[in-house]
Order: sequence, then structure tokens, then C-alpha cells
Amino acid sequence: MIHPTGFDWEPLELFPAGRMHKLSKRFQLTCRAFSVVMQKPYEELEGVLTSPYMAVDYIQRQGWRYTKAPSNSVFTAASLPSLCVAEIYRRSVAIKAGKVFDTIDSRGTGKRELLGWWEPLNPALWL
Repeated sequence: MIHPTGFDWEPLELFPAGRMHKLSKRFQLTCRAFSVVMQKPYEELEGVLTSPYMAVDYIQRQGWRYTKAPSNSVFTAASLPSLCVAEIYRRSVAIKAGKVFDTIDSRGTGKRELLGWWEPLNPALWL
């Protein structure tokens, strides 16, 4: 059965219990999503993405741009590039080849508002 979003879900492993994090929980999700789409170890990104300002600067220097979604946009495969980090309410999720990569099934059961997304300027560099 096809999910209403048009995405499949690829679960990511949870972090081991008791693991110390340098980042807030919300920012861990962002870091995790970028580690999937940029194909870089989480620990490497955790070391450089220490604040929202540093994250934006680093991500832009890596050749990625942010696009704010139009008002009332819905989180669906048709709304997003095939390689991106989508921003939905309280989550950043990796989108790659028609799949959502996340620790939970963040596709939801109903419509989810799409806030925006990060996509590479040159997707061929990240495939």
C-alpha cells in the first residue's frame, strides 16, 4: 500500500541509551538528517553544527540552499526534490530516492505542513 505522502520510510537506528550528546534533541535530528543526505558521519557533523548560525553557514558552504515552502504546503513526494532535508513541524528529515530516513515514521497519518527544505545546488555531487 502506498503511503499518502508518496514516500517510503527507512528507519534509522536509535542512538544507544546513555550516549552523551553535544546538541539539543531538535538539533540532533537536523544533524542526523544531514549526515544521511551528505553521506558524512554524524560525529563529524555534530562537531561543526553546534548552533543554528554555524549550521546554516556550514551547510551553505557545502553547496546547499534553503527554500521556504509556500503557505499551506503539504509534506509529499510531489512537493520536494528527490534529495533534500525537509523541515516539518519540530523535525528535520532526510529525503533520498523517494524515502524518508528518520528514527520514527515522520510521514504521519494525515497531512503534515511542509515548512521548507534544504537541497544541493548540484545534486550529482551527493548521489
